[in-house]
Amino acid sequence: GAGGGWAPQGPDASLVLESSQVKVMSEIFGEPWADQVSRVRANSVHGETPGWDLISFIVKSGDDLRQEQFAMQLIEVFHDIFKSAKTRLWLRPYKIVPTSSDSGLIEAIPDTVSLNSLRDKFAEMRLPDQSLAAYFRMQYGAESGLSFKAAQRNFIESMAGYAVVCYLLQVKDRNDGNLLLTRTGHILHIDYGYMLTNTPGDMGFEQAPFKLTSEFVDVMGGKDSASFAYFRELLVQGFLEARKPFNCDRICLLVEMVSNGLGGEVGLPCVASQSTGEIVGQLRGMFMLGRSEDEVRDFVDSLIQQSMDNWYTRQYDNYQILQKTFSGMFGNW
Repeated sequence: GAGGGWAPQGPDASLVLESSQVKVMSEIFGEPWADQVSRVRANSVHGETPGWDLISFIVKSGDDLRQEQFAMQLIEVFHDIFKSAKTRLWLRPYKIVPTSSDSGLIEAIPDTVSLNSLRDKFAEMRLPDQSLAAYFRMQYGAESGLSFKAAQRNFIESMAGYAVVCYLLQVKDRNDGNLLLTRTGHILHIDYGYMLTNTPGDMGFEQAPFKLTSEFVDVMGGKDSASFAYFRELLVQGFLEARKPFNCDRICLLVEMVSNGLGGEVGLPCVASQSTGEIVGQLRGMFMLGRSEDEVRDFVDSLIQQSMDNWYTRQYDNYQILQKTFSGMFGNW
């Protein structure tokens, strides 16, 4: 097994929470989605209709969601690659429905909270330790317990999945408002306005291959732990699967089609600044197709080292915190 045999007991150890932990989770996440679905279904005249389901959407106006839809199509491909290979890398594609060039629907992902909102909740609760690792201990119990290990594993497997995606697609603007945490400990990325060729404000703040703060490493057990070795191994597995010729071709062909077709015509920012040949050529280069497996392992190790507590990532987070603070101070002026 990856990471020196580190894993919770059983392939899918479940989270078993004490009543106090359930109360804290309810304060942070609100009513569980499954309970909401049951409640709405019980009160619906169509509740017994075969195929009945409940989906929550955000109605967006003034935003072009076509790039977001394109990003989700790419993530669906990565999701299929990881699933078909029976890896444990985790991604959560969500539904995007553009209805015009400046409106559409975005699936509201249930049972999640943004890291920004989570930190605001920490401040409201006046917790003495407001770190993410402290939240995991408070919410899931002792680090040696099965519930904590299951949540930690969920966090690691989702971190690995999104690290592969964010590196290969050059996803930027990874601030805490664009990172969600699920009830079960998975990390989840949203908002793909900056990827491939465009960056926020062209400032180049985000130089790290992917976001891997010291806080995230602490949740994973620290850089020298067996659980962090599991993260390293998952990252290698994901990279090796994605770079298989057929899989690489699937991703590059989709980018080429969008760049040559509708994306080029409507000027999607992620493909608007360079020619199709340049975009696809740079993307193929990210997959290191001509390198051996050992070279890929060494390369992935170097990506982790570059990303871990990266100075540029810290500065970008600081910039976002300042922006949020000033917005709160002067937003009503």
